Amino acid sequence: MQAIGAIRYLLTRCIGLAVLVISSLEVFANSTPKTVDDYEKLVIQYRFSVPDSGIFYAKKGLELSKQLNNKKGEAVMLTHWGIIDENQGRFSAARQKYLKAIELYKQINSDEGIAGEIIRLGVVEMRQGNFDKATGYFFRALRMHERNDSQPGIMEANVTLAEAYMGQSEYDIALSYLKTAETISKTLPLSGVTLYIYNNYGVVYTQIGEIKKAISYYEKGIALSNVPQYAGLNVTLLNGLGMAYAKAGNTAKAAQIQLTSLARARRIKNYLRELQTLNGLADTYKQKDANKALLYLQQAVTLAYQKKASKVAIETLQRMAAIYQQQGNYKAAFDVSRRERALSDSLFSLARATEVANLQASYDLQRSRASVEKLKYVNTEQRFEQKVVVFIAIAVITILIIVVVFYARIRAYNKQLQQLNADLTASNQSKDKLFSVLGHDLRAPLATLKNFLSLLEDDDLTASERKQVVTELQHNCDSSLDVLNKLLRWGQLQLKGKQVNPVSFDPAEIVGQNIRLFKNAAAEKQIIINTKIALGITLYGDADQFDFIIRNLLSNAIKFTGTGGYIMVGCIAGAAEGELEFYVKDNGVGMPAEQAAQVFKRINTSQRGTHGEKGTGLGLMLSHEFVLANNGTISVSSELGKGTSFTFTFGYAL
Repeated sequence: MQAIGAIRYLLTRCIGLAVLVISSLEVFANSTPKTVDDYEKLVIQYRFSVPDSGIFYAKKGLELSKQLNNKKGEAVMLTHWGIIDENQGRFSAARQKYLKAIELYKQINSDEGIAGEIIRLGVVEMRQGNFDKATGYFFRALRMHERNDSQPGIMEANVTLAEAYMGQSEYDIALSYLKTAETISKTLPLSGVTLYIYNNYGVVYTQIGEIKKAISYYEKGIALSNVPQYAGLNVTLLNGLGMAYAKAGNTAKAAQIQLTSLARARRIKNYLRELQTLNGLADTYKQKDANKALLYLQQAVTLAYQKKASKVAIETLQRMAAIYQQQGNYKAAFDVSRRERALSDSLFSLARATEVANLQASYDLQRSRASVEKLKYVNTEQRFEQKVVVFIAIAVITILIIVVVFYARIRAYNKQLQQLNADLTASNQSKDKLFSVLGHDLRAPLATLKNFLSLLEDDDLTASERKQVVTELQHNCDSSLDVLNKLLRWGQLQLKGKQVNPVSFDPAEIVGQNIRLFKNAAAEKQIIINTKIALGITLYGDADQFDFIIRNLLSNAIKFTGTGGYIMVGCIAGAAEGELEFYVKDNGVGMPAEQAAQVFKRINTSQRGTHGEKGTGLGLMLSHEFVLANNGTISVSSELGKGTSFTFTFGYAL
């Protein structure tokens, strides 16, 4: 049955071909081409239906272009001829024609033409599976189109790049190029490239299993291509839509669409689209009805032989062999494989012969050019040698000077860069520290100010009480402003890269200022603060950092001491000569040994005070850093429920 069907199909094709040849002869006889454009129209008309006629008209058009010295016409005819070679699997011949076309476009300075031929070279590589080379060509074309701001060219280059990545199953990358092309297409009139965007979207989404998206793009492309101008692309889109339904498991719907595609391909006499659809039908049926799939593949093989589409014939024979092998019909699989190998060998031999001929022609041309150049060289050999020697010497000296100069500059630049990086890192650290300190030390004074302001809103206050509150508020504002000024002065030094600003100062005065600053906070909890610091003591160190340490330790002591507690701030002689040891002790909640061991580290987390006071956990870490910066030491001793004592040395006594 399959053989009878194949014979019937072959007879139908032969009759159709005969009718087409007769009609073509009548057309040619009645309207002889007069211009290059006339020949181009004939090539386009016949390159898919009767490829041999397409080649005939391409040759005639090429001859006329040479007579008229029409370089662009020559390039166009070579391109059409190369496309026919490409469709029939003669990739080496197609490549040579595209390269000749590029040389012609260079002579007339047509970047647009050169970029188009570069894309054709990429397509040749892609159809042979050389995707890396193809991608290289497509990127070259894209850069040329971008330099000339050719939006249609940029769109086409993005589409071909997408196809190259589709061939490698890199669908995410392919989609990114398709999206770029689709964005450009919205600003341009409808073209065949636009329809390829929709088709490629359909292929990608079918492959990754997003069938609804695939069907949506196919249907959009089919609606736009349902005109004679895009009849071939309409067939391709229909076939793709059928394959999408087939992948979704709807074989009946898929076959119905693909049979419509097949009928249209035959009606417009486009053998490539017909081969494409026959193979698509075979894919649709190969799982559910292998015999029907083989019937369509046999039709495709017959058509491929008839149109000399050797590469398609080889691929189709391979698919037939696979189905026969799947059926267990190993003899049929062997016979088909033998046909495929024979055709592959003949195609390889033809390609090799073409390459050898091209190489021989190139070799002969190079030999003749070499002979001419040799005659010229003999007359100027000695002078040329002298010029070469002088030029090489000058070039070597120049290169050495440039290398030395650049080496010196690079070394200097690297040193500057390293210093800038170090300065930037230090600046960022200082900035972070400044913001941390500002946030830490301004929270408590601002909270006290808020409490005073709340008291002023109380209508029950007497005039004297209100005056007292205002006095306390003013005093607290003065203290807070003094703290802020000190912090800003310290911050300026930090940002300038000065970590410590040692001066002589009275520690008793700083301790007293901080006790006054926290007087109201201590009074709220009925905490008594005593001091034991002798008057007349002078320390040499960073006064602002000492101020921060005392303020932080005193704030923490108030925070973690309960109602009615006490705090002692004082100093005693240290272990070393001229050393003073300051301490801040309280009888508050204390802390376990594990927590006490972590209080000066970054991993320490803030705890709430006895009245729920909040903290940041930064104060003790910064205090520890400031003590070390002033050549001192700091330690803590604490017992849960019995209080905490912080002890530190700072700078040295004068």
